Amino acid sequence: MLAQAAGFAFLAALSPTALLVAAVYLGSGRPRLTAVCYLAGAVLMTLIIGILVLVLAVLAPFFAQLLAMAVSRQREYLADASSVEFTRNPRALLRALERIAETESPLRNASRGTAHLFIVNPLQGARDDDEGFWDNLLSTHPPLSRRIARLQALLNEAPVAVPPTTEVSRG
Repeated sequence: MLAQAAGFAFLAALSPTALLVAAVYLGSGRPRLTAVCYLAGAVLMTLIIGILVLVLAVLAPFFAQLLAMAVSRQREYLADASSVEFTRNPRALLRALERIAETESPLRNASRGTAHLFIVNPLQGARDDDEGFWDNLLSTHPPLSRRIARLQALLNEAPVAVPPTTEVSRG
């Protein structure tokens, strides 16, 4: 993919330059100084545009992934709200999320092959749920404490402190 992007950037940089060179050298018997200056400016501008296209082609998948993760986090909040609306029982979802938050982690029976089936990562040890900007930016699910806080705000309840989880040794 990177080679394709580099090829497109090279062609985008080459085609206007080739047309300008042909216009300067074939249009008149000899090149004028102003035409050479315009040609140099066009070559420089084309090179800058080509480099910019190449950089954007390399960074686009990263930004697309960040956008997908942000949408995924928002969809989790929407799923919580939809389940409350569907079941008309927000306390049940709140209790379920609190119970998940209390569950010991890492789980003994979890493996890398089954980790994607869990609501939270079963292979991680106990960690602070509000890890920071970068960890939350790169995660696909919002922290459980934020989901619980939103549901409590929906119920107009005061937030309840979730006890910290304990690590379980694998045996």
